Amino acid sequence: MTRTKPPTTRSGTTTKYRVGPCTVYVTVNGQPPLEVFAKADDGHQAEADGLAEMASLALQYGSPPEVVAAHLRHRRYPPHGGPGQPCSISDAIGRAIECAANGER
Repeated sequence: MTRTKPPTTRSGTTTKYRVGPCTVYVTVNGQPPLEVFAKADDGHQAEADGLAEMASLALQYGSPPEVVAAHLRHRRYPPHGGPGQPCSISDAIGRAIECAANGER
């Protein structure tokens, strides 16, 4: 498999999510999405980094954004989101990828 590296100059969308007590910012670059960054507070940054990096690699090696998003969505673990919020950091990242793939902001 060949990796598609993102261009030197990138454009993308950053979305703010509340996941329970935690604030998560997810940036998705490229169309189609090729790169994901996540920033989380309350001691969850390592988890956000790992999930975003794995999602980026999957996208760069040719996995369809819809498939990557589907594997991250609807996973419920602490911190839990309330009604209308993502149910986990994984879910927030999956939502952002899904919105970017569909051209939504």
